[in-house]
Amino acid sequence: MIQTLLLLSGISFFGSCTLDQQPQSKLFIVAVDSVNHPPSLSVGDTLTLRFYGTIGTSACYAFSHFDTKRDGNIITITVWGKYTPADVCATVMIELKGMEYKISTLEKGNYTINIRQPDGSYLQRSVRVE
Repeated sequence: MIQTLLLLSGISFFGSCTLDQQPQSKLFIVAVDSVNHPPSLSVGDTLTLRFYGTIGTSACYAFSHFDTKRDGNIITITVWGKYTPADVCATVMIELKGMEYKISTLEKGNYTINIRQPDGSYLQRSVRVE
């Protein structure tokens, strides 16, 4: 009987404790202001795209990842950021600052690069592979 009471009170005590949980990050599409890249390159070269834009206005914001989809000569890129809430987030501009994304194994032809924007539109660029 005493063992049962101790067991139940122990379960009750530990069951009521909550572990410190890490805040959940939220992903969002980063608004890209501009992209720098060469207008053309040779077959076998790697295309380097440099992205510019603001990710967020505090240290709670960060770059997350690039997501790329390719359909023939159309390349669609989404730049993802993440927001992780915290008790204190320093006020600071978090920017892409020329963050690079590289694409290799492009065959000869004209390519359209669509950079997805938060409002559903696309920033569109072209590059020729000779």
